[in-house]
Amino acid sequence: MNRKILERRLQMLDMSFSGLRCSQWIPTLARDYRVSESAIWSDWGRRETWLPKIIQLDRSALKMSELFARLEKALTRVYSLMLTSSNESVRIGASRTVGSLSKTMFEIGSQAGVYPSLLKEVLEKLNVLEEEMKS
Repeated sequence: MNRKILERRLQMLDMSFSGLRCSQWIPTLARDYRVSESAIWSDWGRRETWLPKIIQLDRSALKMSELFARLEKALTRVYSLMLTSSNESVRIGASRTVGSLSKTMFEIGSQAGVYPSLLKEVLEKLNVLEEEMKS
């Protein structure tokens, strides 16, 4: 189960416990996660298959997922700054931060057996950018 699906399913559970009817929260989730309402209805209908897996997840696994989500968000912001800033000092500082965040995410991920999808893409682009800066 990937992180987005896990987040969506956790939010589905939260919404169902909020007292709202499914017909009230399913359109919102579909819009937020950019999936069809029928996909949400179908997933909700199959909750007997995925709910036990979520319940079995250790709290630390959920915290790890939240940590990676925060790190990926920060990495995305800094990476964007690195590519778009007109100030060379800002680009250099951002590239160092991208390297540091990437290393941190890789170290945590390798210990947990999790490798964020964004990390590989950023590392590849960072290598290309470093080569361009050298020339």
